[in-house]
Amino acid sequence: MSTIFGEVAGLYDDARPDHPGEIADLVLTYAGGHIASAVEIGAGTGKATALFAGRGFPITCIEPDPLMAEFLTARFPEVTVAATTFEEWTPPAGGVGLVYGAMVWHWLAEDTRAPLAVAALSPGGTLAVIGRRTRHQDPDLEEQIMAVFRSFGPDPGTRPPMSGWALAELDARPELTDLTTHQLSHEYPMSRARYLQMVQTFSPFRRRPPEQRGDVLAALTRTVETRDSTIGVSLETTLILARRTGG
Repeated sequence: MSTIFGEVAGLYDDARPDHPGEIADLVLTYAGGHIASAVEIGAGTGKATALFAGRGFPITCIEPDPLMAEFLTARFPEVTVAATTFEEWTPPAGGVGLVYGAMVWHWLAEDTRAPLAVAALSPGGTLAVIGRRTRHQDPDLEEQIMAVFRSFGPDPGTRPPMSGWALAELDARPELTDLTTHQLSHEYPMSRARYLQMVQTFSPFRRRPPEQRGDVLAALTRTVETRDSTIGVSLETTLILARRTGG
C-alpha cells in the first residue's frame, strides 16, 4: 500500500486541492511563542508542508513512500525529508515544538499513533491533526459515484468524521491537554475532467488492481458526463489541536 499514491505523485499534487492557509494561522496562534522545530507525519507531496515552510523553524518531513519523498525533496529543498515510517523514525532528544499531519492519522497504527506523537513532542509542544472529507454538493451524484465503486466491489464504505473518533482518542491521553477543534468548509467547483483526475488519486480508486482501474474510470466518466460541466465539491476540514503537558 505504501506506493499507491507515490506512483501518481505528480497527479496527486496537481489534482488535489491545497489546504486552506487559515490552518497554519490557527495552529501557530494556538502554539504561541517560538517553535524551535517541527515534524510532519506522512508529508506526501507537501500539501501541508506548504502551510508551514518558510515560517522560521526547521521542518522534518516523514514520508515512507520513496516516490513521494523524491517529489517532496524536489519541491521543498529547504526541509529535511526522512524516508521512513513514523513508527520507525526516532525523534530528537527533548522532542520538537510542533508535530502535525494532514490526512494521515487514519493511515497510522491505532494503538501507537498517539503515544508516538506524544513522545515526539517537547513539553508544551503542539500536536495538530488535520483531516478532510471531500463531499459532493449534489447528494444524488455522491450516491451515484459510490454506486460505481460498489459495483466493482468491494464497497469502499464511508469513513466517519475525524472529530467522531480522533478527538476521543487524543482526549484519553493524560499527557495531552487543551484539546481544541476547528471545522472549516470550502466550496471547490471543478470541471468534470479535473474532478476525474482528483478521483484517480483517492484510495478507493488507487487500491484497486491496475487492470480494473480503467473500467472503473470509464464508469465514473459516464456518470459525470450526465451532469453539469462543473462539479460542485465541498472540502470539509477538521483540525484538532492538543498540547503536551509540562510546558
